[in-house]
Amino acid sequence: MTTDHQRTEKIPSQNPKDKLCDEVEYDVGYGKPPQHTRFKKGQSGNPAGRRKGRANLGTLLNSVLHATVQINERGKRVTKSKLEIALTQVANKAATGDLKAIAMITRLAQFSEDITRSELELRLNADQQITKEMARALGARMVLDLAQNCAFQQSDITHQNQTGERS
Repeated sequence: MTTDHQRTEKIPSQNPKDKLCDEVEYDVGYGKPPQHTRFKKGQSGNPAGRRKGRANLGTLLNSVLHATVQINERGKRVTKSKLEIALTQVANKAATGDLKAIAMITRLAQFSEDITRSELELRLNADQQITKEMARALGARMVLDLAQNCAFQQSDITHQNQTGERS
């Protein structure tokens, strides 16, 4: 059995005129939380912030393959990505006749060409779409300009006919 009564809490008075009483009654209820549980001024309600979450496989692979390392190449210290070093090693093995390395390099080259070709097609399609829209916009603008020019010439001819002037 619950009773519907108003909870009250005594809180320190913020009003300097309330010198007679140090505490003021404060109603606690829906939308009026107890004073001690409210956020403090100037303090975040979520000090720890949002959790970062986990990186997926693609993100991890990308960060690992693009991490740079320093190697000695022809007697000089060079900084390269791990991906670049791995591709160089596969290409070197393929050059020595390793069949697995040859197959891998061939697949990578084909994959790279396919990606490049599809990117070019996407860019070409986008360029063609932009060109069509520009032509449509320019065509509409040219039609408007021609219509305005014709209307201006027509009004000029009408004006000349009414006044009897010839240019």
